[in-house]
Amino acid sequence: MRLLVVVCCWALAPIGNLWAQSADPESIYHVVEEIPEFPGGEDSLAIFLGRHIRYPVADRKNKTEGVSYIQFVIEKDGSISNVAVLSDKEGLATMAMHTEAMRVIANMPKWKPGKQRGHFVRCSLTIPIRFKLR
Repeated sequence: MRLLVVVCCWALAPIGNLWAQSADPESIYHVVEEIPEFPGGEDSLAIFLGRHIRYPVADRKNKTEGVSYIQFVIEKDGSISNVAVLSDKEGLATMAMHTEAMRVIANMPKWKPGKQRGHFVRCSLTIPIRFKLR
């Protein structure tokens, strides 16, 4: 039974590669062979966000906490585009929190772009930004 599974997976692999080759070069990928990387890695991203996000004054005064899920595209040159709130369900975050999170994401430095089949491609990412009082 194991041999059959391995053979079936191996037989389907070329079909997946053909699909990837025929994709529109301007497509936005959600899964890639080499994922985009913030300069310095994940630890540097956390430091950048911590230094640049400003807690909205009204939310701090009202002791409001929340999470803003921000989706954006890393372009082929590493720049950021298409910044948007992924979900605006009640209770996740205030509009001021969403606005602040989008501002900081839009102003991030260029990333190392993602790659698919050896070529730089546009990649969609989502980052949760947690607003929590200490």
